[in-house]
Amino acid sequence: MDEVSIFEQMNDLQQYAAQDHEFLAQQEQRIQQLEAEVHELRSALQTLLTAQKEDKETFKKRLPEIEGLHGKVKELVHISAESTRMVTTLEKRMDNVKKDAFSGVVISVIAFSLLVILSLFLR
Repeated sequence: MDEVSIFEQMNDLQQYAAQDHEFLAQQEQRIQQLEAEVHELRSALQTLLTAQKEDKETFKKRLPEIEGLHGKVKELVHISAESTRMVTTLEKRMDNVKKDAFSGVVISVIAFSLLVILSLFLR
């Protein structure tokens, strides 16, 4: 009975060792997959960092151009505000001229009418 139990124990140990070996092989395969994924992620991260660095350099090169455009926009805003003020002033002057012209026309018509009436009476 001791021999059977020893054989059974040996058999159990071999099965356990085989299962343990299979489990370790699966774990090793999973580790290799994870290492490959980490490598891909590092490669992608490096690509992103390189692209970011290039974008930063491009932006630095274009910064003076952007600042120049910003200055021109400020100048346009100032000119636009000044033009709006001038248009408002011209509109006010135009209204005054219209009022004055209408008053002059009315006075001229009245004066002409009086002269016509006076000339009719004098004849």
